[in-house]
Amino acid sequence: MKLTGTAGPATLTAGAAYAPKQHALANVSNAPNSRGQSDDNLYLWGDSAVAIAGTPFTAKAHIGYSDGNPGLGPNGTSVAPTGRYWDWSLGMDAGWRNLTLNLSYVDTDISKSGAALLQPNFSKGGDGSGSIADGALVASVTAAF
Repeated sequence: MKLTGTAGPATLTAGAAYAPKQHALANVSNAPNSRGQSDDNLYLWGDSAVAIAGTPFTAKAHIGYSDGNPGLGPNGTSVAPTGRYWDWSLGMDAGWRNLTLNLSYVDTDISKSGAALLQPNFSKGGDGSGSIADGALVASVTAAF
């Protein structure tokens, strides 16, 4: 579920997503309190976008909170690898013809020690190298047709 509205030049969005208890979100890893129990997940988020008048640029911000399984699910994945965490991003879009270019800084409050509980599955390369606790610059290009 999400709600979107405007406040002056800003577009604001708030949302919630819920996955009920299920085996796909079961805690089957060697994380603390892992007993193979089914779990659920709740994700709440807010986004804002402000077009900069007279330019092709739009400033963007995101914040989200996830509360779910504090371990790995049956397929070696988890919606919330440390159980509960905040994520955020700050970025800028630039429009050109039918393209949108974006550069954003993204990060979480997941600690290196928390992320290490689930390595290598939750490493940047999937091989144990690079922690997901590290922030990163992300660039993207989107085409509209």
